[in-house]
Amino acid sequence: MKKIASLSLLLLFSSLLFGLDFGGLIKNDATLLKNNPAPFMFENNLDTSLFLKIPFNEDGLSYFAAEGLYRFQTYDGEFTHIVDATVLKFNFSVTSPNGLFTAAIGRFPVSDVTSRFFSQPSDGVYLNYYSPGFTASMYTGYTGLINSQLTTMTNMDAYNLIETPVYSLSLPYLMVTGGVSFPYVFLNQTISTDIWGGIALQGVNGNIAEASFVINGPLTATVFHTTSVSGSLVSEDQHRDFGLLATTNITWYLNTLNMSFSGDILYASEKFSTLTATSGFFTSIPWQNIFTTGFTASITPHRTMYLETGVDAVFSATDMQYEGIYLDGNFHWQFFSDTAIILQAAHFFAAENSLPATKISLGAALSF
Repeated sequence: MKKIASLSLLLLFSSLLFGLDFGGLIKNDATLLKNNPAPFMFENNLDTSLFLKIPFNEDGLSYFAAEGLYRFQTYDGEFTHIVDATVLKFNFSVTSPNGLFTAAIGRFPVSDVTSRFFSQPSDGVYLNYYSPGFTASMYTGYTGLINSQLTTMTNMDAYNLIETPVYSLSLPYLMVTGGVSFPYVFLNQTISTDIWGGIALQGVNGNIAEASFVINGPLTATVFHTTSVSGSLVSEDQHRDFGLLATTNITWYLNTLNMSFSGDILYASEKFSTLTATSGFFTSIPWQNIFTTGFTASITPHRTMYLETGVDAVFSATDMQYEGIYLDGNFHWQFFSDTAIILQAAHFFAAENSLPATKISLGAALSF
């Protein structure tokens, strides 16, 4: 109790001395989803989130941050209340003539360099050193205390999670990672790489490791690219599966109405595995046995509006069998500085061996 009281006094003193930043967001998303042959399903998520940031010094690089969320969810006529502490973070930074050292402890989002293998909140310790010549980072964390109703991890159905109406614990993994990044190595290209290890705990089967290599930078003054290669290794009992993920993106930026045009290619082998489930527009699924190639265009017709549309051809990676065409678009209108409306729509035009799907979502957000 004395430690808690001392910590509370420290936060109060810091807020009085260096200022206090706080606010919130109210957001509602109404969604119609149809996966043939099932009928249309309706889902509505009303989120209220609050954030707080207390700096410990004048430059604001050392601070305490907290974010909480309450969701009232309606799905297929059923109501659910969800509560989560999405961020509880102490951040400490020390500057030097050659760089910046940062240490963070608590709950906060963490991601690998591709944002495809692991990209979610976790409870742990993060260390980072930044200098003009390179950046190095390390992280160790635990995933078993986060709310699985808001953060979906793969293979959750195979584990007997403790579920409650408000808060459900997630898959217990001990995560360990380290990575480095070298900016402007040659031709203004930046090279980044990291290695992740996930140790399964409390009866979960399947330790997992992943390594990624990313190169990105300009090809011309207005054309930029990002290319990544990742490998995953899952060890379960005496069985091991190795998978491969490769992606490339080339984007052309125009000054006229902030237009951009990009082309993408993605290949994921049948055995490629992730820990964070893919947050696709239709559903959360891992990237496995898929090859896609597509095109995306975006435009800002007004400083308050953003419009984007894309199309992708989808194939099976094992035999290159055509699966269908995925078409999507979204419109974002921030008609006041603190108010926005988001409209999203997508349809999967399936081949004979696949099932079509449709999704339409309308959202509104108010910040305060």
